[in-house]
Amino acid sequence: MEVHHHPHVEKKSFKEYLLEGLMIFLAVTMGFFAESIRENITKHEKEHHIMEMMVEDLKHDTTEISKTINKIFIRIKEYDTLRNDIIKASKENLSDDEYKRLYYIYRRYGGSRDQYYPVERAMNLLEKEGFGLIRKQNISDTILHYKQFNIRAAEQTNLIFTLQMNTYEFSQEIFDIELLNEFIDIFRAIEILDSNKKFTLLNKSPALLKEYAFTLFRARSAIFNFTIFLQQNKESAVRLISQIEKEYDLKD
Repeated sequence: MEVHHHPHVEKKSFKEYLLEGLMIFLAVTMGFFAESIRENITKHEKEHHIMEMMVEDLKHDTTEISKTINKIFIRIKEYDTLRNDIIKASKENLSDDEYKRLYYIYRRYGGSRDQYYPVERAMNLLEKEGFGLIRKQNISDTILHYKQFNIRAAEQTNLIFTLQMNTYEFSQEIFDIELLNEFIDIFRAIEILDSNKKFTLLNKSPALLKEYAFTLFRARSAIFNFTIFLQQNKESAVRLISQIEKEYDLKD
């Protein structure tokens, strides 16, 4: 009968157990630090990407603000002409050319609106990721300040739209829509000035015309104030672009 002898296993010393435990601890710790480093690298890369996108959005915003301001100044000029002619019409009959000019401005600018909406790709990403993603406090503060500008711009855009639509609705009592059947396309409005058609106002009540002139003045004042606000917004965007490009070394 064979007798099996169990192999002799040498017992580890306390120092060996301690060394093994230390090695496991170091491995776990190094893994933790490696993961933390990877997360920080990913976070910084994401931050840098969003800042690049932010600069692109801001540059687009500044271009659109300039275009909007230019359009508004054209509208202000036409509103002034329209208001002056309406006030004159409340006192006396206008010439054929003056009536044509009234209808041209009404058709070309009466129903359109002035609006500005910023690009919000980067802003939406930041809100999703959290503004804590931005390491530089001065950049974070300036972006939040610019965000407030955008909120106010949206509020003012809605206010101006309301005023312009009130003016447009009021004008329905003054202008004869049937005279504009040939000028349905707004870009054909300029043809009114050379038309052989006889243009006249639907209602020449002095009180009504003066009230209409006031609605034009109120809308004109609102959109003029909007240009001042937009210019401030543009300056804020330009400063933010400069800050981001400097802090994140984004200049070409």
